[in-house]
Amino acid sequence: MVLNLLNNAFDATLEGSNPQPRIKLELVDAGECVNVRVTNTGRTIPQEVREFMFKPFFTTKPAGKGTGLGLSIVSHILSTHGGSVYLDTGAQETCFVAAFPKRQKR
Repeated sequence: MVLNLLNNAFDATLEGSNPQPRIKLELVDAGECVNVRVTNTGRTIPQEVREFMFKPFFTTKPAGKGTGLGLSIVSHILSTHGGSVYLDTGAQETCFVAAFPKRQKR
């Protein structure tokens, strides 16, 4: 799951205009969850894309580059285990957060 987020971040930095592209991976204790934050300096995600980006087969990548399954797979796996993935819209750079519950639901 984290690999999908890192791959997307890498692709975004290639498409961005930042002369010094960067990807940052952080683990944050968030109480009931451990958050994995993947931040990149690539282009920002337009509002019209945000509402579709977790849907299967939705992609903004050129033909042959992406299947549009990465974020939907991450979302499905995390939700199955009581977690979630979301775009941190308050972050200064593009940041996806994968929230992993510390305790498994019974």
